[in-house]
Amino acid sequence: MTKLAIIVGSVYGGAAELANHICDLAKGKSVDANIFEEATLQQVIDFSAEHWLVVTSTTGQGDLPPSIEGFYQDLNDKFPMLTDTKTAVLALGDSSYGETFCGAGTLISDLLNELGSKQLMPVLNVDACEHFEAINGAEEWINDLLIQL
Repeated sequence: MTKLAIIVGSVYGGAAELANHICDLAKGKSVDANIFEEATLQQVIDFSAEHWLVVTSTTGQGDLPPSIEGFYQDLNDKFPMLTDTKTAVLALGDSSYGETFCGAGTLISDLLNELGSKQLMPVLNVDACEHFEAINGAEEWINDLLIQL
């Protein structure tokens, strides 16, 4: 059975809500999906998923939400090679912040690429200025992602 680790970075709950929706859709397609909020690298590794999906909002000036900072630091500090892991990043942000739009997603995606993971899908940046409900800007991408699993 395909396994999917969904790693969440959320401040006000939007990314967590979207991650829960994706998890339900994945389970409906017989994918063993698990959500990791306040994740540590070890928890995700122990789940032994060949697919990782990071769903994260951006806070401040392109910063990671506190709930995913520890995971990011673990990845950066321990630098495990992820050549057998397929990853995808769904980033939520607000384009009115200019250059820092979806900055957390960019940070995570860049690090995953540096660690050698294979990108399942191009990073999706969902703009809150265009989509009040993130699912409206991500639905097609999510469906395509689930097909890739």
